[in-house]
Amino acid sequence: MTSSALHGKREARKAWLLAGHHGPMNVARAVLPVMRAQRDGHVLTISSLAGQVGTEFTSAYALSKFAVEGWMEALHHDIKPYNTAPRS
Repeated sequence: MTSSALHGKREARKAWLLAGHHGPMNVARAVLPVMRAQRDGHVLTISSLAGQVGTEFTSAYALSKFAVEGWMEALHHDIKPYNTAPRS
C-alpha cells in the first residue's frame, strides 16, 4: 500500500497518521497517570527507520513515524521528573 502524499487518498493518509502516531500517544496517555503516581515506568514505542529517513512513496507513513520520534523526544523531558522514561 502506498502512502505517498501525491498518490494516496486523503482518508488513507489520515489513517496512517492516526494509527502510526495517535495510537501510541493515546496508549501512553492512558498509562502515564499510573506511572506518575508510582514514580516509575517506561513508555515503549516501536517506530521505524522511516522515522529518521523518508523513502519514495512512503511520505504519509514517514510522517507518522517522524511524529512518534519527535513526540518521544519531547515526552522524555515531560516525564523525567517522575522517574519514567520513554523508549523508542
